[in-house]
Amino acid sequence: MSTRTTASMPAVLVISASALFASGVAAVAQSATGSTVPSFIDARPLPQTDRARSDELEARRKADDELKRLTAENDAKRRSDEETKRIAADADAKRIAAEADAKRRADEETKRFAANAEATRLAAEADAKRRADEESKRLAADADAKRLATEADAKRRADENTKRLAADDERRLAEANDSRRKAVDDAQKTASELEAKRAAQAADARRAAEAEAARAAAAIAAAKLKTDEEARIKAAAAAAVTPAPLDTAAGPAGDQLGDATRFATRGHTLLVNGNVAQARGLLERAANFGSASAALDLAQSFDAEVLAKWPVIGVLADKEMARKWYIVAKKLGAKEADDALARLAK
Repeated sequence: MSTRTTASMPAVLVISASALFASGVAAVAQSATGSTVPSFIDARPLPQTDRARSDELEARRKADDELKRLTAENDAKRRSDEETKRIAADADAKRIAAEADAKRRADEETKRFAANAEATRLAAEADAKRRADEESKRLAADADAKRLATEADAKRRADENTKRLAADDERRLAEANDSRRKAVDDAQKTASELEAKRAAQAADARRAAEAEAARAAAAIAAAKLKTDEEARIKAAAAAAVTPAPLDTAAGPAGDQLGDATRFATRGHTLLVNGNVAQARGLLERAANFGSASAALDLAQSFDAEVLAKWPVIGVLADKEMARKWYIVAKKLGAKEADDALARLAK
């Protein structure tokens, strides 16, 4: 091997190394960018001169710059792709968020419409129920009013019927009392006529002596009756009975005794005929004159149990008045008053 050849071997090796480096840079650039190796990079060996080394260094520097540029472009492209993906992801996120918000609003609007529809339905149902209740109340009120009117009409008719029946009863009772009074009057008249006939026949049959004896006996009996009545009057006065004061203007006590008997008889007749009001006045006068029978009749005219047995209507009973006159009758000698007082005390 010559000196020239030996001297040129390092240069060849450098060139070869530079060529290999350039080839590697080109391969890296091609793999990174997917493009072919630039035309300024030549894999052929450079001349073994300083210029060649300088060119090689320049080429290496340029290759390094190109590699840096390609790397920067690759990074820029990667960042651009990442930014594009990020923007796309943000856009998708915004779109999804907008869609979700739109769906949420649509759901809320649907719920609001549903709630409004439900509220409207409930309000309609409540109004219908209120109207139905009001109609039911109105119908019930109308029914009550009709029922009350019917009951009032029925009561009015019943009252009218009761009054009519009462009037009929009073009329029949008045007719019965009239018939009874007529019958009593007829009976008294007949009895008087019969008595007159019998008296006339007796007067014709008896002798004058017997007639005189009869008159004498009658006088004795009348005197005895007068004596007995006077004794009862005195007994009543002694027993704290307060009879009416003797009417001195009317004559002696015998006249008042006759008045008591007359008032008692007339009052009893009125009671029998159902004229209680007038009978009470006469009986009270007779009782004040000391008639026990009049006091007893007067007490019975106030006794509810006795009045229920008499044919009278509208006569009011008075227990206290009945008790008062039973006590008077008892003090005047009426034994029947004891049982009546015992009955009223129960």
